[in-house]
Amino acid sequence: MSRYYKNIFVIIILISVFSFLSCGSGEDSNVYKVKKTDFTSFTPFVGELYSVDEQVISSPFDSKIIWMKTEGVEVDSGEIVVRLDTEEINASIQSYKLEMEMAQKDLEIFDRSSAFERRFKERDLKRKEISLQSAKEKYEYEKDYVDSTNLLKYSMNREVLQDEIQKLQESMKEYEKFSKKGFISKDEYLQYQFDLETKKKEIKRLDNNITINKRGRSEVDIMQVKKQYEDALKSYEQAKEALDTFDEKKKIERENMTTELKEKKDKVEHYRQQAQNSVIKANRDGVIIYNKTLKSGIGFEKLTVGSDIYEGDGILTISDRKNMGIKLDLYEFDLKGIQKGDHLEFALDSDPENFYNAVISRVGNIAYYNENDSRKVKKVQLKAKVQEDRTSFKVGMTVSGMIFHDTPESIITVPTYCIKDSYVKLTSGKKRKVKTGRSNYFDTEILDGLKEGDRILLSEKKESENISGEPIKVKKKDIRLSVKETGILEAVERTEFKSPARAKVLSMIDEGSEVKKGDVIVNLEKKDYEEEKQKIEADLALKKEELQMLEKGRDNEIFKKEQEIRLREIDYEIAKMEYEKTISPPPERELKTLELDYEISGKKLENIEKEVKINEEMNKKGYVSDDTLRQLKNSYYTAKINHIVNGRRLDSRKQGSGKTEKMLAENDFKYKKLDYEMASQELENQKALYSLRMEKLKLQIKRLEKRLQDYKDIIDDMDIKAGDDGVVGYIERWTNSGRRKTEVGDEVWNGAVIGNVARVSSFIIKARIPETEYTLLEKGQKVFFTLPADKEKKYEGVLDDISLFAQDNDSGNPNEGKVFDVIITVISSSKKFQPNISVNIEIVVKESKDAVYVPKSALYADKDGNYVITPSENKKRVKTGISDSEDIEVLEGLKEGDTVLDSSLKKTGEKDD
Repeated sequence: MSRYYKNIFVIIILISVFSFLSCGSGEDSNVYKVKKTDFTSFTPFVGELYSVDEQVISSPFDSKIIWMKTEGVEVDSGEIVVRLDTEEINASIQSYKLEMEMAQKDLEIFDRSSAFERRFKERDLKRKEISLQSAKEKYEYEKDYVDSTNLLKYSMNREVLQDEIQKLQESMKEYEKFSKKGFISKDEYLQYQFDLETKKKEIKRLDNNITINKRGRSEVDIMQVKKQYEDALKSYEQAKEALDTFDEKKKIERENMTTELKEKKDKVEHYRQQAQNSVIKANRDGVIIYNKTLKSGIGFEKLTVGSDIYEGDGILTISDRKNMGIKLDLYEFDLKGIQKGDHLEFALDSDPENFYNAVISRVGNIAYYNENDSRKVKKVQLKAKVQEDRTSFKVGMTVSGMIFHDTPESIITVPTYCIKDSYVKLTSGKKRKVKTGRSNYFDTEILDGLKEGDRILLSEKKESENISGEPIKVKKKDIRLSVKETGILEAVERTEFKSPARAKVLSMIDEGSEVKKGDVIVNLEKKDYEEEKQKIEADLALKKEELQMLEKGRDNEIFKKEQEIRLREIDYEIAKMEYEKTISPPPERELKTLELDYEISGKKLENIEKEVKINEEMNKKGYVSDDTLRQLKNSYYTAKINHIVNGRRLDSRKQGSGKTEKMLAENDFKYKKLDYEMASQELENQKALYSLRMEKLKLQIKRLEKRLQDYKDIIDDMDIKAGDDGVVGYIERWTNSGRRKTEVGDEVWNGAVIGNVARVSSFIIKARIPETEYTLLEKGQKVFFTLPADKEKKYEGVLDDISLFAQDNDSGNPNEGKVFDVIITVISSSKKFQPNISVNIEIVVKESKDAVYVPKSALYADKDGNYVITPSENKKRVKTGISDSEDIEVLEGLKEGDTVLDSSLKKTGEKDD
């Protein structure tokens, strides 16, 4: 009988009870006296119990379940309920840890390279700053430069020429007279005149040179120097901009690398946290109910050990049985008048005689179709809060009842089943048409046709049918009330074996074979993994060779760089000496020489000056010619210039080198210093970079070695061996062709559980009992079971555990009723016991030894109770006890040896128990 029809049957019983109670007492039980009753409309329902206070525990990461607390047991807050596989997480931790370390090395290499590259650009900027300063100083110097030595020469030469011109002009008057008198020829006169003009032109040239010299460098020279300065400034600004751009670019690159490193660190921390969360504990007290997972192309299946679970998926629900509610679905046309706060009464399917109270707490806002409902009418879910607290309430139990959604009203009603086609039958036998109103399935409102006090027939009386049957003797035997079902025999101690990788099954030993620990059970194809292992070995060899070459290259490069540094150091020391020479006072011997030169030139100047004065007097007297005097004066001016130059040279050496010389020496010194420091830093940088690159290579080698070892372990494990002594059993798993056991040629996934090795020393039986028989079960009850191959031989066990919640049966059809899981501990032992075989179980609820009994086909019942039929066709009342599948115990009314009729026929209006 389907769950749907069972629930309809319960509701019919409830209607019958209420209808019977509505009938008058003390009169013919077939007559109903019309009267006013407190009418309340109601809607029948079927639902299930759930925990109002429940909490879902979800998976913290993608994994596989490796251990689960038994479903349906009660747990305390903090108790371990599930363990998840951390193999992949640990592998991820190691993988990301290596990636994190390599990312850290990449960042260190980047920082080192960037720092060196920046120093190189800083050196370039410094060199260009020095060049800019030199160009600026040169420009400022050239712009205001005056050559005082040349200016002095020009001035002295002009003075001599001016003096000669003056004397020549005075002589020209006499030469003119001499020419007129014929003392000199005209050509001689013209020659004197030409000499005068020539000297005047020379004066003008000297004046021009003096003007130019006073003005400084030419505009062309100054423009050229200015352009050099501007070029140096532009070059400096470009270098500065390049440094700023470099900093910005490297900042962005570093931020990206830092972000990537942080992501890897976060991943490592995330997986470490996940590994810590792999042990899942109950977050409250309650009953464990495991969720279902969707199997592709199959449907939903309960989570079990070995099930894949994804991050965020619910693993289990912990339900508090102390705070229960009811979930029920009503057709949308039944919702009229139902609202939050309405009262309802319900009974458990496992205990239909007792009623409990609840109140509607929620009316759903969404209507939906039920795929299993052929009527295709939308339903709405309601929830109700149970008012009582009963230990018999279990999550998932089916309940049936009525929702009362009107205030009681006193109106004329008759039992609903008294009305047929709008007519009722009076006690006189006549039919009367009535107008009806509301109905609550038990009673129907009468609007017209009957009044209070009228009498109608509840049902038509029929003549009793003759009862016939074979007479039998009442006997005695042991009667046993029991629950019979089928179960699965499972070994208590089992060691699972699973696939270490995705591969094809090449061979398997037969199921049921006995094996010893270490025996090979399954062979998987290794070809792909052997090829991958060879690739890894080749990559590893290349990386090791690369490391050796890097070490050799490092030694050669560092040796070359050390030689270069030595040369740069020598250049630096030489430039330093040259620069110090320009800023240091000259040696005393050199100063002495310069002072002596200055003193000698002064003496010479003084002697020539005296000689000029003497010759000037003699020239006036005609003793010395003008040419001789002019030559002597030229010598005087030369001596004077020489003396001035020696004086300036002496002053300059006392003060040190010249500004230009100092500037050039200083710049060269700074350049050489920068080159030397940069070369030294480059050496240290190269050493650090080589060290970092080698460390990174070692990490890559370590990673490859880890992968290689993993593949070696996988290849070794592909010959799957028994982890213990015992019997081999293969388990069913989901495949593209449905649920079946693994076979040769199948491809199995990494971590897929293929089977187990079971010790056959101790067993349990797992079974499912219909919820309608749940109230009969108690822990500790005796259990008998038989094997399919030997149904006569009975073995013993004891009911050890009963689930605390009801769940859907294995058929997947919700109309076939709920079941409770039970575990039976096997007491008997036999060599015939094998894991995973089906057994027929009988849970003994109650026994009655040497009991008087009759067949169920000889027992009848009416509203007054149970009875049997004697051979004289008289009723004989009996009191019954427990029953088995065929017979029922008689406690009172019969004794051993009495005779009764055994028949399946009954009088009209009566029915069997």
